[in-house]
This record gives sequence, structure tokens and C-alpha cells, in this order.
Amino acid sequence: MHQSEWPALQRLDLAYTIPFLSASAAAMCELGLASDRDADNLRQTIKDHQRQRGEGHKVLLQELMDQNNAIVALLQARYGWDGFDALLFRWTISRAAEDLAHELWNFSEELVKKAELMFNQPMLIMEGDAVERRSLFSIFLVDVAAHIGGIAEQLQNHGLSLRIHYPLPALDVKLDGLDKGLATHLGFTLGEVEALPYQKLQGTLRLLYVEMENLFALLSATLTQIRANCTGSDHDQAVQMIIEDMEGEMGRLQKTQVYAPAALPQMENRRQRLLGTLLAVRSGIHEIRQHFQDILRTSRVKAPLEWVWPVAERRQLLSALLSRSVSIRDAELAMDALERYCRQHLVAPDQLLGAELNRIHKELDEASLQILRKIAMDKGIGQSLIQEKQVVLHRKDKLLHVIQTNLSRALVLTFLCLYLPGCGVKTAPRSDVLDLRPAVPYHAEQRTNQKSTEKPVQPATPSRPQEK
Repeated sequence: MHQSEWPALQRLDLAYTIPFLSASAAAMCELGLASDRDADNLRQTIKDHQRQRGEGHKVLLQELMDQNNAIVALLQARYGWDGFDALLFRWTISRAAEDLAHELWNFSEELVKKAELMFNQPMLIMEGDAVERRSLFSIFLVDVAAHIGGIAEQLQNHGLSLRIHYPLPALDVKLDGLDKGLATHLGFTLGEVEALPYQKLQGTLRLLYVEMENLFALLSATLTQIRANCTGSDHDQAVQMIIEDMEGEMGRLQKTQVYAPAALPQMENRRQRLLGTLLAVRSGIHEIRQHFQDILRTSRVKAPLEWVWPVAERRQLLSALLSRSVSIRDAELAMDALERYCRQHLVAPDQLLGAELNRIHKELDEASLQILRKIAMDKGIGQSLIQEKQVVLHRKDKLLHVIQTNLSRALVLTFLCLYLPGCGVKTAPRSDVLDLRPAVPYHAEQRTNQKSTEKPVQPATPSRPQEK
């Protein structure tokens, strides 16, 4: 991440840090380890920090440490700075990974819908500079959507692996309850006491890196196929630049250590670097989705070239020649001569005459022409292509069901995090988390406005003097 983007990253980091502190304060107040005054002090510090945010100001966590905030001090006393930052690390990265997975599910759903619109559009599958075989855009797009959905599912699983809180041995009942309370309010699973919990964290982060590298490779391969089958535009150039930017972010991140206990500034630097990479990848995927809406249009699909001879069709004729006891050397020479002749005359192999085949190479005859015509029939309306269409229809419906299930699950989790009571400190601007003390109004001006707007109740009968 560039130095100029650091202030923006710190502001985005607040969207993850504030709910963490809010849930921690709620757990401590519920157990009696912190008072309402401590929660109010945390709320006021967050409010002042948001009002004064900008260049030259400290990050929120450092500001709370300098003020000896009771909530942060209790977390530090219980878990140490290593354990406290590891807990914040797990919370932040798990939420960011799930947000990225949600973006990928949306991308996968859009590709499936594009496959429905481009169901019968032909395309050529490329392997390097050679045409491997003929296919349909619907088959290709459903395959890509399935791979993107698989990466999204893995990111969700890694996010769940990060949402595990490893407790510490405790003799005090309240401290033992703090582990359970934090896990409940943060939405974590309470694990067992581990001697090396950081090793599991490092392993999960490495798996997270692998999935993002797989995502970049898949996007590059997808763009290569689209460029070979669609007319060029500024959109595919933009997608290429976005992929390169995301790969650059990932390369810079891999130069730093995955995670290891260190001084708090160093651990925070690693956390924010990984968070910045995940946010940059999510933003890049969102932009690529918009560009793909313009790239994947039937009007941009190139007309298929008749003289193109895919490698898969070449193998079929080669196998037929070998079955007739033709040597492999003569069969390869016949294939090269046939392909060269078709390119020079811009004619499809199945459109040649038997006499032409014999002039091209001595091993090519009428039987070879029948094989070429059968291949041509199969690539157009043959039985294999019909079967592929039936398979892709089944896969499309099944994949769409999986996508919609995961998107609905993400909406339910978001609703539970935002609207369940007892998991937050009220902050400004308006927070989606309920107050710890709902009976006490949040703003002083709210109390004033409430009194000014309330209509006095008119008594039904004249008031009587109070009895002494």
C-alpha cells in the first residue's frame, strides 16, 4: 500500500476496530469487570477521535492506550499486548475475508446470469497460442463462476477458522467468564487452551494467501480467453491493470512476515497491511465486475473462423491415421500439411475434396475426409455438444442455488451482528449497535430536544393541592 493511501486505510480500519472495542466493552460490563462510566469514556474517546480524524492525529488504539482506557487496559492485563492484538487481528481479518467472499459470490452470480444470455454463443478455448478446442460461452462462464464460488467458499472457511478465541488458564471465575463473554459478543467459537495458538493463525493466513493467488491466476486466464474471443476494448485493458495492481499488493504483502508476536506497533502494521490488501482486492473485484458487464456482450463476440483447426480435432484425425497403421512420423507430417493448406486457402478441413486431400499428402484419402466431416458435424450439432449443454444447464441451476444460499446466509449474519442487543457502545456518527444503557439518552441535545418536543399532558380535572 502506498504512503498516500495510509490515512484512508486508517479510516477504513475504524469500521472494524470500533465494533471490536464495542463488543469487548459490552462483555466486560455484562460481567461487572467494567462500569458504565468506563463504557462512556470509551464512547467519548471514539467520538472525539472520529471528529478530529485526519493527518497528524494518532490512531485510535494508540490514543486509548495513552489515556489508559479501562477497557483496553483490562484486555491488555488479561491477554497481554500479544494476545490482545491477536484477538483484534482475528476479528479484523475474518470480517475482511468474509466481505471479500461476499463480493466474489456476487461476481459468480453475475457470470451465471451472463451464461444464460450467451448460451449458444460459440467460442474457442486457447492454450497458449494454439486453439485447444471449440466450446460455448455458457460452458466457459459457468466453469469460471464455479471456480470463483469455490474460492469464495474457501475464504469463508478461513474466516471461520480465524473466528476462534483461544482462552488462557484462569483461577478467577470472572476472568474465565471473560473468555466466554468475549467469544459470545464477538461471534467467535471458544476453543481450548493452546500452547501455540499463533501457529494456527499463521497457517490460516498462509492458506488465505494461497486462495488470493489462485484468484489472480483465474482472473488472468479468464481474461486471456475473453480477449481471444471478443473484440478488444478499453475495458479489458482496465481489467488487466486491475489484476496487476492486485498482484502488486499481494507481492508487497508477502515480503512482510505473516504474523509473529512483536511490539504492538509492528503487529498493528502487519494487521493493517493485510487488511489493506484484502480491501484493495475487494475493491478490484468490484471494478472487474463492472467491466465484465460491458466486455461480455454478444455484440463483442468474434465470428468463428472456419479455417481454424483446434488441437482436439487434430488429435481425432491423428488417432484415425494411427489406427490404419500409418507411422507416427507420416501422420504428423500429414497433419502439418493439411493445417498449412487450410490456412493458405482459408478453408475448413471438412470442406476439402477427396482429390485435394490426396494432393496435400499421400496418407489422406476419402476415409480421412469422412472423419473430418464427422468431426465438423459433431462440433456444430453433434451429440457431444448436446450432452455438454445438458450438463451445463444442470450445473448452472445447482451453482445458482449455492450462490443464493451463501448470499442469504451473509445477509442473515449481517443482520444478527447489527441488530442483536448487548454488543456495543454508542458512537458518533450513528452506530448500528445498541447502547449499553438504553435508558440513558446518548446526546445531551437529545434530552433537550425530547423535553422541548414533548407536549404537556392536560389534566382532565382541575388539579388538587397536594396533601402534606
